[in-house]
Amino acid sequence: MELATNFNAFAPVRHEPFALRLVYKGNGRRWVHDFGPRRRMHQKLVADILRQIHPPRRAQTLFNGGMPVARMAIAAAYRDGGFTHGVEVDIVRFYDSVRHPALADLLRPLPTPVVEHVVWDVAMRDDPSPYAVIGTMPAPTPSVLTGLSLGSATSPIVGEKIVAELLARAGETETITYADNLFVMGRSHGEVLARIDRIRESVTSWSDVGSLGLREGASFGYDLTQPFEFLRQEGVATGHGLEWRPGAEQRARYQLGDSEQHLTAEQIAAAEQRVRHWRRSYGDWPEGDAQEAIYLAELAARRFYNDGNASNRTAAVHAVIVAWLATGQDRDWWELLPDGGNASDNRRRALVEELRRWIAAALAGTSVAA
Repeated sequence: MELATNFNAFAPVRHEPFALRLVYKGNGRRWVHDFGPRRRMHQKLVADILRQIHPPRRAQTLFNGGMPVARMAIAAAYRDGGFTHGVEVDIVRFYDSVRHPALADLLRPLPTPVVEHVVWDVAMRDDPSPYAVIGTMPAPTPSVLTGLSLGSATSPIVGEKIVAELLARAGETETITYADNLFVMGRSHGEVLARIDRIRESVTSWSDVGSLGLREGASFGYDLTQPFEFLRQEGVATGHGLEWRPGAEQRARYQLGDSEQHLTAEQIAAAEQRVRHWRRSYGDWPEGDAQEAIYLAELAARRFYNDGNASNRTAAVHAVIVAWLATGQDRDWWELLPDGGNASDNRRRALVEELRRWIAAALAGTSVAA
């Protein structure tokens, strides 16, 4: 009730603490704001208003279904539209280079005071009061914070409006996007190149919004009949269209079971949950069931290496046999067992012997005594 009575998006929020957290994602790191309840209240309401007055285009998938919709849109353009060429193009220096003066015009009819005090939050940038810092590298002070605030509820929809304006200026409004990541498609190499050039010209000429740039992803001459990636998702052409699977970097993230580092029980459980979630995200991946089984077998074996009780041994045997069968027995079953390091040698040997018994019995059509 007190929050509601203090609501005023036209005035600055002063003396409310906020924090900066250092967040790691992939190989990168960035500072993200954690705001107090009054700022979050203002931000969420203004973000909802912005989504109503500046709704993202259908091809902007961040608020329109996310990556599953982006993948489907790319596949449909390839299958039905003859768009056989394409490449990922990222807008670089996106959030941190956005300039304050351009926002008021860009976000109209949102009132300028609301842009000042909620979207840009001048008071936060000028506030000399102490705030918490959660991280291991020197944090920026409020007075030198630049660009849109990572962590603000308004920043994603403001970013979508910036992307929409850049593509409109380039005449490329049908480009499929996910946040500041674009997938530029065409019916030939030359058409893709021309589209990228138009978008680059739009980015360069619209200097009011910030010093943005473009970065192309790797490709085989933009040829989508060759494997390609969009946001670490790999697309592979088949006889009837495109199929999606995790990209190489994503697949490496899930091979924790084959890592030499020690994994705690909590890390193993979290990895198993991620693998199952990841599998559900790629329902049309033909090898997905086998890959899921392989990763789960590696993790089950690592759990047994850590704690050699009977329950973990049985679970590991079951997981390895399931993985062996899921691969069509194309690999020897012992190849599915991770090394685990010298400390795990005895338990690995015990697991090998147990698996030999079970597989020999299965092939002979007999049972295994407990």
